[in-house]
Amino acid sequence: MLGKATIDMKTHGETHGKSGSYSTNFQISGRELLTPDEVRALDNRYCILFIRGTPPVLDQKYELMDHPAIRYTVDGGGPPYIHHSAGPVFQGRPLFYIEEPSAADEKKEELQL
Repeated sequence: MLGKATIDMKTHGETHGKSGSYSTNFQISGRELLTPDEVRALDNRYCILFIRGTPPVLDQKYELMDHPAIRYTVDGGGPPYIHHSAGPVFQGRPLFYIEEPSAADEKKEELQL
């Protein structure tokens, strides 16, 4: 999920014999930045941040109990949050108004049938 990166690799080869030889090769290969087993082995103090439009960042976790507003949460001793419904989203006169049929309208329809 972190993507791939290129790695420069330098390999050496040496042969022994009547006329020995020595060679050096430079290779560029692709590798995952962190494999799943490397992520599992991360220290618990670290996390990986994914922010859209930027490369992933390895950073230390934030200690929530040090936050200045922790006192407003249940963990900080504050009251529990209770969500109240906000009421109607639209304030004012609606564009389309559908009336419920009245008893007089229903009688007119019966008489027309």
